[in-house]
Amino acid sequence: MAVKVTTSGFASLTSIQAKSDNTRDEVARQSIHRHLFVMTDLPALAVPLFNKLPKNSNAPLLVAFMAACCHPDYVTNISMLANLPADERAACLQLASAVLNGAWSIDDSSTVLAALLPWLLSVT
Repeated sequence: MAVKVTTSGFASLTSIQAKSDNTRDEVARQSIHRHLFVMTDLPALAVPLFNKLPKNSNAPLLVAFMAACCHPDYVTNISMLANLPADERAACLQLASAVLNGAWSIDDSSTVLAALLPWLLSVT
């Protein structure tokens, strides 16, 4: 059975068709490759965290944290950040500080959440 999923990017709409039992994961993997151009549009504070996502065992935690910083529908347990390596904790702290101090705009949140879409599909 074919499943057609449409994801929107900043430049165009992309249709992805996947045929497998793991359709959701396959769609997410394909979507990640199609969304790499979004990285140049990211706010500077998000770039260090995005750079750590590929092939990182902590990716689900980093994705959950970034999503929670960007949108109230996403929730994460910040005590889990204590288990991250020091450089990842520092990047999370910088992002949280910007959000709490008002230096993080709604546009920043929208951009990061759109770029997180492939990872949200693959880790949730």
